[in-house]
Amino acid sequence: MKISIRIAFFIGIAPGLFGQKDSSQVQLQTVVIESDSALKNCYPNMVYLEFDSKEIQNSANDDLGTILSRSSNVTLKDYGGVGGLKTVSVRGFSSNHTGVFIGGLPLQNQQTGSVNLGNLRSENMSGIQFGIGSVNASDMPVRANSYVSSINITPSELREDYKDLKLRVSGSYGSFNTIEPFLGINTRYGKRKANRIGVNLRYLYSDSNYPFSFQNGGSTVDGKRKNSRVATFLGNIGGIHQLKKGKLSYRTSFYIDSKQLPGAIILYDSTESRQQLVNQNFSGQLKYFLNEEKWSVLAFGSYRYDYIHYQDPDYLNSTGGLDDEYWQSNWFGGFHFGIKPAKRLELLIGMDEALTTLTSNKSTLNHTWRSDLRSMIGINYSVWRIKFQLNGILTYITDQNQDKTTFESLKLNPYFSMGIYPIKNSLFHIRFFYKNSLRPPTMNELYYNQIIKNIQPETAHQLNLGMSYKIINWTWFEYFNLGVDFYKNFVRNKIILLPTQNLFVWSIQNVGKVDVTGMDFNVGFKTKEEKPIRILWDFKYTLLLAQDVTDPNSKTYRNQLPYTSKDNFSTTVGFEFLDFGISWGINYGGPRYSLAENIEMNKLPSYLINDLSLYYNFKFKEEKHLLRIKLDVRNILNEQYVLVKSFPMPGINFNVKLVYEFTR
Repeated sequence: MKISIRIAFFIGIAPGLFGQKDSSQVQLQTVVIESDSALKNCYPNMVYLEFDSKEIQNSANDDLGTILSRSSNVTLKDYGGVGGLKTVSVRGFSSNHTGVFIGGLPLQNQQTGSVNLGNLRSENMSGIQFGIGSVNASDMPVRANSYVSSINITPSELREDYKDLKLRVSGSYGSFNTIEPFLGINTRYGKRKANRIGVNLRYLYSDSNYPFSFQNGGSTVDGKRKNSRVATFLGNIGGIHQLKKGKLSYRTSFYIDSKQLPGAIILYDSTESRQQLVNQNFSGQLKYFLNEEKWSVLAFGSYRYDYIHYQDPDYLNSTGGLDDEYWQSNWFGGFHFGIKPAKRLELLIGMDEALTTLTSNKSTLNHTWRSDLRSMIGINYSVWRIKFQLNGILTYITDQNQDKTTFESLKLNPYFSMGIYPIKNSLFHIRFFYKNSLRPPTMNELYYNQIIKNIQPETAHQLNLGMSYKIINWTWFEYFNLGVDFYKNFVRNKIILLPTQNLFVWSIQNVGKVDVTGMDFNVGFKTKEEKPIRILWDFKYTLLLAQDVTDPNSKTYRNQLPYTSKDNFSTTVGFEFLDFGISWGINYGGPRYSLAENIEMNKLPSYLINDLSLYYNFKFKEEKHLLRIKLDVRNILNEQYVLVKSFPMPGINFNVKLVYEFTR
C-alpha cells in the first residue's frame, strides 16, 4: 500500500515536470518591484515580512518567539523565563499551523508538531523571512506551502557573504544570573569565491528565578520563581560549496539542554515544583540547487534525532510520579524539477516525504512509525500587471504500531492567489488568496498524552484580501510602506491544547467549528543609511475575532478562543546618530480568556510592555575591527502580567552584551 501510494504520487505529478521559478536565493518570496518589467520576477500574492541581521541585533529581542511577537497577526504564548517554552499563533491558528525552517529545510518534530521558539536564539541569525500564503516553491520544500504560515531562518553559516574571513565573539550578562557567550567563524575556502564554511558555538545559563506579582481572581499573588534553572549548549557547522553546475549547502547541528520546570502558580499552595526536562538533538541537512535560464532542479535531504527525558516525582499516579523518555528519529527528503515553457508561464512540481519513528518507555504504546508524504503541482502565470498562482498539494499520512495502521489521512489542499499592480510604475498592489490546509494530530495528541480523547484532523479555509503601497529611495527615505489585510478563516475540528498542572501534560480536544475574522494594518519607514541621523519606525495593529461556532446551544457559542486577544499592536522606534543607537519597542496585548468559556474568572488582563535598547559601535582606524556594547532593558515599566494563566512573566530586567567582530 505505501509503495503504491508513492508511485501514484509520482505518476500523478510527473506530467508537470515543465516549470520552476528562476531564482537562486533561499528565501520566501520577496515583494519588490520597481517597473512593469520586474513583474515577471516578483509574486505580490502573499503577506510577507522580513527581518535583516541589523534589525535582529539592534532590538531587545533575543529569541525567535519575541522577535515575531512584534509582528501583527502573531500572538505569543510564553511560559516565562530565559529559554522557556515559546510558541506563536498566527491569525488564530495553533502553532502547529506554522512551519519553521532553517536554511530552507524544516525542523521536523512529529511528536509535538511545533517548535519551541525560545530555543532559537537570535545571536546566530542573519535573516528571518515570515510569510502567510504561498512560498517560493523552487527554494522551499512542498510542505512549506501546506502551512498557514512559514518561518525561514537564514543562519550565519549559510549567509552568502563574500568576505574572506569573519570572526564574531560575544558575551552577555543579565538579570537572574543569565550568561550567554558566543563564538562564530565564517571563512571562504578554495578557488571559488562562493565557497564558504562557518562554525558557531553558543552556551546559555540562567537561574531565571525572578520575582513576580500578579492577580489571581480577587487576590494578589507575590512570590519568586523557583525550580527554574536553564542550561543549554549549541554547536553547528555549515556552509556553501559552489560546483561547476549548481551549488551545495550543508549544515549539521548538536543541541543539548537541561531545564527545571517551575510549574504553575497555585493560590495558597507553596509546594515547589520538582519537574525536570532534558533534551538532546542532532541534525544534519544537505541541499543541492541548480538554476539555469530555462530550467532548474532542487534536491534535499535531512536527518534529525531527538531525545527527551521528563521527570515529575510529585505527579499523582499509581507509579509514584512520571519518568518518561522519548526517542525520535526523522528522515526527510524531496525534490523539485522545472522548466519555463513560455515567458510568462511557470509550471511547478515537487514532492517530499518525512519518515518518523518514535519510541517511548511508556507501556501504553512504546513504538510508532509515521510517514508524511506530500506532493504538489503548481502554475504561475502573469498577464498585463496581474500575477496568478494556482497549486494543489496532496497529503498522505499514515501511522503504524506493531504492524497495525493506527491513523491514516489522505487530503487534497488547493491554493489560488492573484496579485495586481493597477498603476503603471507604482508599488501599489492588491492581493487576494484562498488556501485550504490540513493540520493532522501529532503523535503526542494521538498516543502519548495522559489526558486524551479521540482527536480528528483539523482543516482550515483561508480567504485574504489586502493591499499595500511602498515608496523606495524617496528624498531622505530608504523606504516608506503602508499595508492592510482583511481575512476570514473557517476551521473545522479545531484542535485546542490547554495546559494542566505542568508544561508537559496537556488537555487536548476538538472544538468543532471555529470562524475567524480579522484585519492587519501596518505602516513604517526607514531613512537612508548614508545620513548622519537615521530613523526607523513601524506600527502594526491586529483586530481578531476567533470564535467557537460549534453549537448554538452551548455556553461557549460565539465565545473567543482561549488565549486569543481581540486586538493587539506593536510599534518600534529606532534612532541612530553616527555610531550611537537607541531602539524602543512597545507591545500591547488585549484581554484574553484562559478557557473556552468567556467569564470573568477565566479572564486575563491586557498588558503593555516597553523594551529599550542602547548601543554604541567603537570603530578603529582599520575597518577590519568593530567593538560594540549594548544594553537591553526589558519591561522597563515593570509591568506585572501573564501570557498563560498561572505562569507569570518577568518584571523589569536587563542584559549587557559586548561584541567583537573582525572582518577581512
